[in-house]
Amino acid sequence: MSIRILFICLFALLGVNSFGEEKLDSLKIGDKSPDFNATDRDAKEFSLKSLKGKYVYIDVWATWCGPCKREIPFMKELEKKFVGKKIAFVGISSEKNRGKWLEMLRIQKMDGIQLNTGGDESFIKAYKIRGIPRFILLDKKGRILNLSMTRPSDPKTEKALNGEHRIIDGYHSAYVLASFKDGFYDGGYKEYVDNILITEGSYKEGRKDGLFKINSKFDGKLKEEKSYKEGKLDGTSKSYFTTG
Repeated sequence: MSIRILFICLFALLGVNSFGEEKLDSLKIGDKSPDFNATDRDAKEFSLKSLKGKYVYIDVWATWCGPCKREIPFMKELEKKFVGKKIAFVGISSEKNRGKWLEMLRIQKMDGIQLNTGGDESFIKAYKIRGIPRFILLDKKGRILNLSMTRPSDPKTEKALNGEHRIIDGYHSAYVLASFKDGFYDGGYKEYVDNILITEGSYKEGRKDGLFKINSKFDGKLKEEKSYKEGKLDGTSKSYFTTG
């Protein structure tokens, strides 16, 4: 079963969220991120397109959210560490009370890109956000790298943004661990279901390159081996049959 199908099944099981959105197609890793209808602190319209060429770490938050406010100092420290690098840190709030939002920015001395949708929840609905804070990571072309990125307070976040490792997604029953470079899979790739390794291989500049091992999602036993070179099958595929 593909990782895409697994994500869709997971979202279906969770049902309608607290924002009450209608059924929407589930976003997946590699999809183009929906844009947002938002304005900055100076009431100027802001588009995701203006950040093309940079990684984007998005923080969906609200002034009334205690856990969101606890992440603010960590976010500010994280931003300082990445000054001058090709990554933008973006805060998005959907609060209708713009004055309260601006006051929070002033009190907390929140610099950088801070946006308000003025009550428009289309971005929240597109990502099926059920709780905040929620963090999302996009690549330089505005494609989704991580639907549920680790928080600024998590040491793994800084390591991931530095390219030491990349946790692509982290749902309880399905997730991927992979390496990225310039917005493409580049390096090791592992896909898990219920903590069982079902696919293992490597990519080079976004294309499969090397031996891919496909295991059974039930017991992790090797089912198939395929060799790739620059995204194309290169060599004989091998299938293995095991009895339970």
